[in-house]
Amino acid sequence: MEVIIREIEVNDYPEVVSLWINVLGNRKVNLDNFFRVYRENE
Repeated sequence: MEVIIREIEVNDYPEVVSLWINVLGNRKVNLDNFFRVYRENE
């Protein structure tokens, strides 16, 4: 299986937000503030 690492694109946000909430347990993240939170934690 080949793994490709790339930047998160806008169309990825819903899936990434779901992972952030369910896997990382951060329920303060949503589609409205995702980009800001993502950049703060980069």
